[in-house]
Amino acid sequence: GDDETGESPLSVLGVSALPGLRTGASAHARSLTFEVQGYGAGLLRRILRDRLQGRELSGDQRPSEEPQAMCLVWVGGAGRRAHHVAAPTVQPGGVVSYFFRGGALGSKRSLLHNLREHSASRSRYQGPTAPLASFFPRSYDLMYPRELYAFLLDYVVTRAEAAVQRCASSKEILSTHAPAAIALLERLAPLQRSEFKAVSGEDRVGSSRSAWSPENVGGEFSAEEWAVITGGPAKPRPCESESDGALAIAVHMEVAARMREQRSEPHRQFALNGDRGFWIAKDPMENCGRGIRVFADLEPLYQYAQSRAWNVVVQKYLEKPLLVGPDRRKCDIRQWVLITSWNPAVVWVWTQPYLRVATRPFSFAAASIKDPYVHLTNRTVQKKLDTPTSGPPMPRDDDEPSVWMLEKFLDDVGADFEGSGGLLASARWAEHTWPRILEAVRACVRSTQTDVGQHSAGRFELFGFDFLLDEALNPWFLEANGSPDLCEDAGPSLRRLTEDAVQEMCELVLRLREGSVDMPAISPPECDLVVSGAGRWNLCLREVVPRDAVEMRCKRALRPVFSKAATVGAGSRGLSACADPHREVATRFLGKHSGMKKELRV
Repeated sequence: GDDETGESPLSVLGVSALPGLRTGASAHARSLTFEVQGYGAGLLRRILRDRLQGRELSGDQRPSEEPQAMCLVWVGGAGRRAHHVAAPTVQPGGVVSYFFRGGALGSKRSLLHNLREHSASRSRYQGPTAPLASFFPRSYDLMYPRELYAFLLDYVVTRAEAAVQRCASSKEILSTHAPAAIALLERLAPLQRSEFKAVSGEDRVGSSRSAWSPENVGGEFSAEEWAVITGGPAKPRPCESESDGALAIAVHMEVAARMREQRSEPHRQFALNGDRGFWIAKDPMENCGRGIRVFADLEPLYQYAQSRAWNVVVQKYLEKPLLVGPDRRKCDIRQWVLITSWNPAVVWVWTQPYLRVATRPFSFAAASIKDPYVHLTNRTVQKKLDTPTSGPPMPRDDDEPSVWMLEKFLDDVGADFEGSGGLLASARWAEHTWPRILEAVRACVRSTQTDVGQHSAGRFELFGFDFLLDEALNPWFLEANGSPDLCEDAGPSLRRLTEDAVQEMCELVLRLREGSVDMPAISPPECDLVVSGAGRWNLCLREVVPRDAVEMRCKRALRPVFSKAATVGAGSRGLSACADPHREVATRFLGKHSGMKKELRV
């Protein structure tokens, strides 16, 4: 669709950094009306009516166009498209809680491709930026045959790397997977590197949709190499002679060299990898823990993706997460992000994120692989075990054990993290973790500017960004969620935090609309600023010059549609005549093993 038209591009800032805007007015200087519908309507209604003394409009009433009236319209969840059709522009003096194409940030498929494109173009044309591999686990969109090929390569190389790690300290190294794993890495690691660069756009030539012919590597897998890939037993070979002893020493040296190489290759993301080779599969459009599965083996993952017509994004699983509590449970960070202008980008972050903690101890035991209470930290998932109920959700009287406030988390970690050197987690958070979270937020918003396009003033949208932490407190961005959990059924601490964040969000967007926020006269685009009138929402990104609307519209028009029909034969020279190009890719890669009739093991 066309971009919104209305006020000039610079006016979407709505802040006093621009000449002529008045300052110092209260958020309550004008009468406030509001209209709420969809997800979160109950919470917004209570805050706008009880805390901000607003008046709710009845069904047939429209926002007033009088100069002294302001109106906040909250449309949560699936009703946004219908609302946009009925009211495509924002009334003067009004604010609306969504951007028409803001879903590009919440779609796992769209965000993956946008982040790749943004990272490649920023590093290529606009100087240094945070490398994508430094905060986003390597991922593949299996809708495209070439991405399936790149994923299969990554899977095999990851398995071989995991075998090398397991074998590093073995005294009988010739009886382990090490020799076969080294052979796999020698042959496939360079190919995996080039394919990863191709699908991620780093080599300027290849992409998921460019013409290419997969190499036939499957016929070369020996029985020992296939055992590495499937987790089968290694062939016993004890050292019986002096030559065997020399060979064992050589293999140990090669293992050490391979482990150093893993650490030196940024795209291999050594901090993510363990000695297992686990992956996670996600539905590109679902949230709240739906459509997410953890896989230890290739065959069930392949069958799962095939059963979903390849409409799956796979992502490397973080095998060495930071664990909390005496029983060592997995956790992640829920970070609220408020966008008050997408082009130019004006982005705010809530300075008090909270932690979502798994209910059961972390484990790679076979029985726990499919246990969502071990591997998925979404509050929507964990509360089913903690507070099972068949009725409507009700607020809790006590705090949930699966939700931690940031202060409790930092106290629990203390100095117990990799490379702490006596440094407390609170210092590591302030100096390292928090700045890297902000870098990821900025990259995500900027990467989706082309999709969202131009828009009129008065729009805002709240997102929930999810991050995992590794053992060194490095944050790894997982996904962004539109219509994030507003925690109305949570315990008192999280409810109070959410209500404060939403109230201060409403006050901020209203003040921005009337131009009464005291923005600094000068600041760099990338920042972490406390702004008077913004409460605990810190300014994270503030661009002044918008991107060209015609350029963005042209880029959107040139992009392919992400659908199965658009990918058959796309980027697969020699496969276009195949009825099932994905199957053909698997056959060429796995050779005689493509049937995978035997159940694979960890």
